[in-house]
Amino acid sequence: MYACPNCSGNLKFNIEKQALYCDFCNAIVNPYDAVKERDAEEGDLKVKDGAAAVSAIFYDECPGCGAKREGDETVCSYCGTSLAKPVEQAVKDAGSTAEDYYDVTFFICPQCGGEIITEDNESAAFCSFCGASTILDRRISKARRPKYIIPFKKTKKDCMDSYNKFMKSAFFAPTEMKSEKCVDSFRGIYMPFWTYQTSKRGNVSMNGTRTYYRGDYKYTENHSLSADVDMEYDNVSFDASSNFADNLSQGISPFDHSQQQDFTPSFLSGFYADTNDVADNIYQEDARKLIARDAFKKYKNIPGFGKYGLSGDSNVNKLMPDVHNRFLTMLPVWFMCIRSKDKKGEDRVSYTVVNGQTGKIAGDIPIAVNKYILASTILSVILFIVLNFILNFTVVPSTALFVSTIVAFIMAGIFSSHESKIVDRELGDDDKGLQQIKREKEEPSNNIALKKKQEQQLKKSMKEKSYFWIPLIISGLILGAEFTVGLVSDMWFYGGAMAVMAYTVWCVIRIVSRYNRLTTRKLPQFNRKGGDDSAKV
Repeated sequence: MYACPNCSGNLKFNIEKQALYCDFCNAIVNPYDAVKERDAEEGDLKVKDGAAAVSAIFYDECPGCGAKREGDETVCSYCGTSLAKPVEQAVKDAGSTAEDYYDVTFFICPQCGGEIITEDNESAAFCSFCGASTILDRRISKARRPKYIIPFKKTKKDCMDSYNKFMKSAFFAPTEMKSEKCVDSFRGIYMPFWTYQTSKRGNVSMNGTRTYYRGDYKYTENHSLSADVDMEYDNVSFDASSNFADNLSQGISPFDHSQQQDFTPSFLSGFYADTNDVADNIYQEDARKLIARDAFKKYKNIPGFGKYGLSGDSNVNKLMPDVHNRFLTMLPVWFMCIRSKDKKGEDRVSYTVVNGQTGKIAGDIPIAVNKYILASTILSVILFIVLNFILNFTVVPSTALFVSTIVAFIMAGIFSSHESKIVDRELGDDDKGLQQIKREKEEPSNNIALKKKQEQQLKKSMKEKSYFWIPLIISGLILGAEFTVGLVSDMWFYGGAMAVMAYTVWCVIRIVSRYNRLTTRKLPQFNRKGGDDSAKV
């Protein structure tokens, strides 16, 4: 903890004052002037390095009795002496210096293995990643020191106001997501991001076309458009944590890096921070492509270039910049996790995040099926009354069957289109950080073709079928009977239309259910162990 110089109370970062603040004597301290008291002895603990945790380094022989270490022993089986090297030695062996690290408290969830870090000496009773209400295991260790930090600018009240405004348009959201208890569960977490410094200089030539008409003739001219480029893009950021889903981190971007400051641990006082486990090269190409697309828009606006058609990836790629530096930066995020069970009884989590600097919000908002059915029923009754009793609208029996079949076929197509997204989300294929973690866990395979085939089979087995052939068979049988033997009663057509519409309603309910699968996620299981190795792997 950071002790107040006046009363020794606990200093915490105050968002409104943008400084450390003492609640007891109202003292205000510059974050760079704060001195941290030692919270606890470090002992034999893990060390954070680079993009992932580096396990403690152990002696091959016991420093106490000289016995050889056997297997995964952490304590000598003969004399009970710890076999782990001191933290300072572990840092040195990891190829870094002590200045690259700072002391923090790690909280490890015993259910999912997720880690968050803090500068405070308080206990944590809630996991922000899996939603578990449990006392998190705690240990003191060292973490990789980021280069920069953007302090929180939006208070928790600002965050809650943004969320309430956001939820006003979410008519079909579950009631519990609008409850006061849910809204109050936002937690301020500094999320790690890799920020890239890039530049592009030199002459860039692109191929452009100009098309015009003269009389009955169409003319197309091909031109080479050349310009000297001198551009620098700094602080293009992508998240450095596999805990933070790409769609959420990108949903609350961008951050204003002009407000970033040199990192000092005291900024974390009163907040939590996530650990970085994604390598700095994972999103490097995404950063370069993002910059190239933005630069291409400006290139097309060069005076005189507007009348020429400039398009195509080949032209955009000519503006791909060079990456000079990559920095680890901590960015402020208000984070909310809601844990629930699906219809199969499986635990799922949904996340809502708010940019702690700008207030921009992104979230996974499920649909309450009962609200959706109720609203659809009311709307259907209103339409029926308007069409039949006010507008006197009548439908020919064969038309009713045809229209209902078309609608059913559209619903089946929507259902199928969602399945690929759902499978990618379930397997983590829509998140590059998770893909990296998966590759690190997988054993190398010599048969790449077999591996791809197995992945395709797995994805196919996970997709639910739309059964689109049901309305086609119903319509086909009735129309076939009409053309072959002739149907005397129109009730066959109306009955078929009702059967097809029943399929459509069933399909819509399944679409909502599967959409909820897309907006919630499996409980995370991180490949990390806590101080007492109680976290699941």
